[in-house]
Amino acid sequence: MAKNILLAFVSPVSPRYLSNPITYPDIQGRPYSAIQTNESAIVYVQRMLGAQSLAKIFLIVSDSVKLNKAPENEFGDVTHLEFLIRRVVKECPELADKFSAHDYSDSLSALETNILQTAKIADAVTDFANQYADEEVIVHADMTGGFRHASMLMLSIIQLLKYRGIKIGEMLYSDPTSRVVYSVAEIQRMFSLITGADEFVKFGSVEALNEYFGDNPPPAANELLAAMNRFAEAIKICRTSAIEGELKNLGQHIRTFREHPDKDLKSALFAKIIDTVEREYGNLIGGNVGRLEIIRWCMRKGFWQQAMTLCTEWLPEEIVARRICMPRDIAVIKTCESKSRAQKRTWQQHFIIDYRVAEKSDKDADVKNFCGTLRDILDHFPTRKIGDDEIFAELRKFFDEYGRAKVLFEQCQAGVVKVRDFKQNCPTLAAAIQTIFDERRAKSKRVRNFFEFLGNLDFAKIPRLAANLPAEKILELFKIDRDKIQAFNAAKPDSKWATREREYREMFAMNLISLRPDVKTALEILRGYHELHGERNQINHANATASRTVADLKPMIENYLAALERAST
Repeated sequence: MAKNILLAFVSPVSPRYLSNPITYPDIQGRPYSAIQTNESAIVYVQRMLGAQSLAKIFLIVSDSVKLNKAPENEFGDVTHLEFLIRRVVKECPELADKFSAHDYSDSLSALETNILQTAKIADAVTDFANQYADEEVIVHADMTGGFRHASMLMLSIIQLLKYRGIKIGEMLYSDPTSRVVYSVAEIQRMFSLITGADEFVKFGSVEALNEYFGDNPPPAANELLAAMNRFAEAIKICRTSAIEGELKNLGQHIRTFREHPDKDLKSALFAKIIDTVEREYGNLIGGNVGRLEIIRWCMRKGFWQQAMTLCTEWLPEEIVARRICMPRDIAVIKTCESKSRAQKRTWQQHFIIDYRVAEKSDKDADVKNFCGTLRDILDHFPTRKIGDDEIFAELRKFFDEYGRAKVLFEQCQAGVVKVRDFKQNCPTLAAAIQTIFDERRAKSKRVRNFFEFLGNLDFAKIPRLAANLPAEKILELFKIDRDKIQAFNAAKPDSKWATREREYREMFAMNLISLRPDVKTALEILRGYHELHGERNQINHANATASRTVADLKPMIENYLAALERAST
């Protein structure tokens, strides 16, 4: 059974009504004569509830009604507050122990105090509601009593309670002139309407709008809400295949609602704010918006996960459609189509992300990738830095020896220092020289004598010569375990790109793909996409190594989209 609560700002007793009570002819089907203006609303709710009855009545009181005596009356020497309680109990004895008084100031100069008091009153109502966590709690409000700013304070309390998940019921205003108790809940529900429109504009949420219209919205509003719901769901779960269609559908339903609105009050009010939705969504609901603009819209709304997902899913198609990187052989497209069906991708996604001339095992690709990193370090010594990873230990030893061995090497060439002594002082460097010699001898009959080779060897070229060794020789020379390479590469996105770049260049050289407007620009666009793709995967898998914040992502995506547009103009 629901627990019902009533809130009321208590008004002072008017001498006028003591001698001439206000007779309301129809308070839930029966007449009632009221003296104090709050009486009729309390009796209205109590009669409306029938056997359920009010569980609590929170009376919000100023010092003047709590301490000052009411004019001479049937109850004798009582305050205005006591008079109200006795009048209500006289009509509804079952409410005798249901009253609770809470202070506020009737002075506008005490506004800050009043704001804090409203929060305390909301806390008191919440504490009471929490006693009945397993039951529905409904708050009703009497908007009649108190001074002129009391209605604003009451609305503040109601909004606080609603935010805390408490259901709002009737909101009443007693008019002594017309002798009618009016339901003014629609005024409060306007807050729900405005909140709902704001939520949809800012967050793509329709929960508040659904609550505003209730279970049975009128036909045109119902169709529009359904379209808003479908779009909101497509955004929330990032249904990339549906977002564009749902945006067009939303725009069409907004136009239909404008042209053929329902005639009820809620729809009329909704129509007044629908232009805000149109303005915020702009060209998105016009039907001709591009995918890049949808991604930018997600960014403006703070939907970063959605923006990253759309980048991953849509940009391969954009890259191909803009002819930045595209197949030149129909066989490539057919291969990508075949692969993509099993992966539930578009063929463009497989083409940009994974397609290569020869499919190899991941481990082979990782070894090739890692050796590419080693060659790059050796080839560009000393400008390329070596990481502190354990896997580079022997390479660091090589460069340490190389950095101090020039004089010793020249002495060895001149015969002043024996080769045996050079090997003892610089074992890794000496091993590299021996490996370079062995490779030269294997390929050329003219290279036979090690000492002759050593005498002609240019010390400055040793790192570059080591870089040109076969992959297996490089791994052997620098004592690198193949089994550890895969884990190392997984943490090094740059080395992954080095492999993918070589694959793109290989396909371009074989005339399988075109790169526009030029190779350098196209590869920059492709690299940017792979960085976005990798970052999105890190975020999706809650990877501990993911380091980019929203502040990092924003310029990353913005700059990429701008570069993509420049490259295709």
